[in-house]
Amino acid sequence: MRLTLTALAFLVILLLTSARPLIGAPAVVDVSQSSQASAQSYQRKLFRGSSYYFWTFYFDGTNTYYERSDDSTGTSWTGTRQLFFAGSVQPSVWLDADTVYAAFSTAGDILVRRGVIGGGAIAWSSPSTALAGNASVSYNFATICQDNNGFLWVAAPAQSPAGYYACATRSARSRDATSWEIPQAVSPISSSSLLYASVIPLREGDSYAVWNVQGSIRGKRYVNGTGWEATAVDIATGFSGDQEKLFSAVSDRDGRVHLLYVAQSGRVCYKRYDGASWGNEQILNDRTDSACPTISINPSNLRTYALWIEYKSRNIEHRSAILPSISGNWRTEPGTTGNYTKSFLTSCYSSSSRICRIYTQKSGSNYDVIFDGIAVSRISVLVSKSAFAFGPRPLNTWLAAETTLITNDGNWSENIYGKLSAFMSGAFAWTIAAANGPDRCRAQWSVVSDAGPWNNIVPYDWDFLITSNLQPGNSVALYFHIQTPTSTSSYNEYASNLTVRAEDY
Repeated sequence: MRLTLTALAFLVILLLTSARPLIGAPAVVDVSQSSQASAQSYQRKLFRGSSYYFWTFYFDGTNTYYERSDDSTGTSWTGTRQLFFAGSVQPSVWLDADTVYAAFSTAGDILVRRGVIGGGAIAWSSPSTALAGNASVSYNFATICQDNNGFLWVAAPAQSPAGYYACATRSARSRDATSWEIPQAVSPISSSSLLYASVIPLREGDSYAVWNVQGSIRGKRYVNGTGWEATAVDIATGFSGDQEKLFSAVSDRDGRVHLLYVAQSGRVCYKRYDGASWGNEQILNDRTDSACPTISINPSNLRTYALWIEYKSRNIEHRSAILPSISGNWRTEPGTTGNYTKSFLTSCYSSSSRICRIYTQKSGSNYDVIFDGIAVSRISVLVSKSAFAFGPRPLNTWLAAETTLITNDGNWSENIYGKLSAFMSGAFAWTIAAANGPDRCRAQWSVVSDAGPWNNIVPYDWDFLITSNLQPGNSVALYFHIQTPTSTSSYNEYASNLTVRAEDY
């Protein structure tokens, strides 16, 4: 009889990473009479729905419209635009499956609409008031998000006789935009009208507010069940006096905040909040004429995408990284070049398939609303052999090693992981342990040779790193062997499944 370790589903688990190709040439969504058709950069005005079509919101100079792409690549926008709301209301949107929430400002109020996507249209609810203005207080430039408990959050700058401050509120019920809690001032009162605010979700119902007041970027955390922290944190010194040189923020599944902003120097910088404190500033470019920073994230692998406009070159620059610790960790992604002046760039909040962006571009006497972006493609891994075979006996013996070849056939560097399931023989099982024994074996792996050096697989059913930074087209040999138990309940064949997983490096 043969003791066999079968290796199944080597190609099953594929995480997502960015790829070099553009979605297509930049596409004109519509023509606007306003240079602020896609303002503001820290708001979100586009997303990709579950049917893979893109949706974007913009101001045409008279009213605010939304439109769906003709295809799943975003290269064509010839469909009928649809009225969202009269006037310039500067919407911010958030996608939840096939439901979209839009927060916008009108007549000093912040209103929210809930829309259900169906085909090429969105069925909208009547607006509800999240932040109600009055004779003393008015609001503008809202942002909206949804926490992992389903509650909606809205933040906006407020103007009162005492001055200006950032204000936030949460929906009274999960996934319900019709009623809202009492608004809370999250920032101190400032005499400057140059105040812009945003809110993003963290974990376990927490959220984080970020605002820029006359170049001072500050933040404060909301703790679910407790409320807002008492004191705001100084995060960075941003650019003052220019609404195109602000900030943009996203969060990841582990509760970190990723912040992109234009610093006082005019350069684009990045900082990260780890749940307790903010890290060091990372400078992403050398130019001092940067504008419209916007950041997106691929939630599958935590790769963040930083975008901005460089005015003199009139280019859109694009970088990406996974939890970068220094500026050198960022890699260059495809940007956008051209001779026209570009403004009010903004990108989708998150996507596991396409990182997309819109911006306003001067073209003759009108302004084009432009859509483009890059594809986020699936990485893959190939394995040369789908089963390991070992001899039947003797017990309490290291069996001869066998090997398989793992190849990165994707576009980017990959981390390669392996995972073992239980060794089973019908109803009988062997556990994996640091020392063998009755119905207990040891398992080891190596990427050097069939003689080791060996790495122990001690925890049962464990996910172990085989190799990191495996370059495209390169391979690694995985050697595997076991020490059989000292005694066994069954002398029939035992088998274990091995899954190989690739993650973006």
